[in-house]
Amino acid sequence: MEKKSVLVKNQNVVMRQDTQEALLFNPDDGSLICINQTGIDIWNFCDGNKNEKMILDKIVEEYDVPDRKKAEEDLSKFIGELKSSGFIGWKL
Repeated sequence: MEKKSVLVKNQNVVMRQDTQEALLFNPDDGSLICINQTGIDIWNFCDGNKNEKMILDKIVEEYDVPDRKKAEEDLSKFIGELKSSGFIGWKL
C-alpha cells in the first residue's frame, strides 16, 4: 500500500450521483464505471490530501469494518482499478 503519495481525482472526470450509486465518466478515453456508496466515499476521499492508508482508516472507522486486512485488500484493488482506468492518480 502506497503511504507517501496522496490520491487525486482526474479533474476531467464527470460524476453523476443518485441516492445509492454514481457513474464516473472519463472523457479522456471514454471509460465509464458505476460505483456504490462506499466507492463514492473513496472517490471523495481522493482529494489530494489523503494517502491510501488515511483513506483506509476513514473507511474502517465510518463503516465499522471488523476485518481491517480484508478492507485493505478491497481498497487496494478498487484504487488500482480507478488508477488503471485514469479516474485517479498519485500526487507526490
